[in-house]
Amino acid sequence: MARIRKAAQLQAIAYRAVPGAQFRAKLREYDSGSQGTLYGLFLFLGLIGIVLCSFMNFLVPYCLPLLILFGTLAFFCVSSDLISIGERGVAFPIASGFGLGGRTIRLWSDVESVEVISAHGKLDSPIQKGGSAFRLVFKSGGHIVLPLQNFTRESVGSFVAALQEWAKEDAQVDRQLEHVPRLWELENGDFSETRELSYTKFWEEELANNYSFTAFVPLQVGQKLRNGSLVVVKQIAAGGFSAIYTVHDDERRMFVLKESVIPNTTDEKTKEKAKEHFKREAEILIKLDHPNIAKVVDHFVDTARDYLLLEYIEGPDARDLARHKGKQPVASVLKWALQMTDVLHYLHSQTPPVIHRDISPDNMVINKAGDAVLIDFGAANEFVGEATGTLVGKQAYMSPEQIRGKVTPQSDIYSLGATIHFLLTGKDPEPLSSSHPSQVDASIPEELDGLVNLCTRLELSERVKDAADLQSRLAALSLLANQKMPAAAGLDRGHDDV
Repeated sequence: MARIRKAAQLQAIAYRAVPGAQFRAKLREYDSGSQGTLYGLFLFLGLIGIVLCSFMNFLVPYCLPLLILFGTLAFFCVSSDLISIGERGVAFPIASGFGLGGRTIRLWSDVESVEVISAHGKLDSPIQKGGSAFRLVFKSGGHIVLPLQNFTRESVGSFVAALQEWAKEDAQVDRQLEHVPRLWELENGDFSETRELSYTKFWEEELANNYSFTAFVPLQVGQKLRNGSLVVVKQIAAGGFSAIYTVHDDERRMFVLKESVIPNTTDEKTKEKAKEHFKREAEILIKLDHPNIAKVVDHFVDTARDYLLLEYIEGPDARDLARHKGKQPVASVLKWALQMTDVLHYLHSQTPPVIHRDISPDNMVINKAGDAVLIDFGAANEFVGEATGTLVGKQAYMSPEQIRGKVTPQSDIYSLGATIHFLLTGKDPEPLSSSHPSQVDASIPEELDGLVNLCTRLELSERVKDAADLQSRLAALSLLANQKMPAAAGLDRGHDDV
């Protein structure tokens, strides 16, 4: 699958909606002066034709056909062969936008659905050249059909990647989307071997190859692991290649168990590399000791599945807290943010630095004492991602560089900033954006809103540089908030006395 470029930039991908793409490509190889001369010649000939028609009555019947001819030639020469995609939206060529009512620039948030249309709209018809297309329907009205044959090998991959990264959040996306690049290969390749292949067979083959090993069977309540020393109490969550359980040991002490599975389709070299990386990381995590980090107790392998055993922290996670009590007071958020920043400072100061990779409301538990505790390190997610070539994580809390696979300590700063946004508003931030929680709740202090924005800047050079820097900024805000609270309380008392 092709990767899309940096989110802040536009990427132009090839899309040949109008015949003559090769001619236009050759034309664009000339310098702008030569192109201008050619276009001027067309214009001059058109004007000559109009003048002749005006003075010679017998040519009048030919005026309209001549205008249509020159208009068609001009359109043929200047038609765009590109689709522009960016973080916020997509711009289609004018020639392909008749179903859009002239509005060829659309936001990703406006996409209602993305459908993969099979040859002639019939799922069972044999694969034929030009038979398949994307169909995008927009909430504000209009739709567009983009035949696969108009894309190139590279551009179809880039367009699919853009739809998956930016349109999938708000739109209903056809589950067959990720298989389109292979479908493009079939439709544009040698048909001698695939002439009898039907769409039904094609999708069945693809889905079997890609999903048969992802939906692994979770552990059952009462099932024993690690030579019988751990017993599964209940399943907390499951999805894709992993699951999380509560378990107890021989002494009835409670723990959290995170399970990760590599599909059997993964080649042995990749599988071994991922396992070795996960083992090294687990050994580092076991050595960590901080009051606001759930202790990683053990790492073991049982029936070809890898497990992390973590300390059990009693209390709701931040998402459950928001679900039952809504947005949290600024004072509480500042307290928890400072505790999490202290955790990041500790982790990033290790040699080598430990990057959590999965800071989010789901992985921050508020214990009985009212303190925030970080749980569920993203090492297992990294492990699955390496083995399968997929991105595992919560998109609204992942920085652009983490999505590109270039995680840094500042990636955790971004995730914490997004988590602070959630605590202040009770709502997930928009993925791949610089958050402004005050846009959701105007009562949030301007200084705190600005700091969340600095934490979630898309560019590393503009983001808060490290945990120590964030710690000092949060401490200053916390001090300012504490100074304002007694003053406000004094004003209330004075009002009551009157």
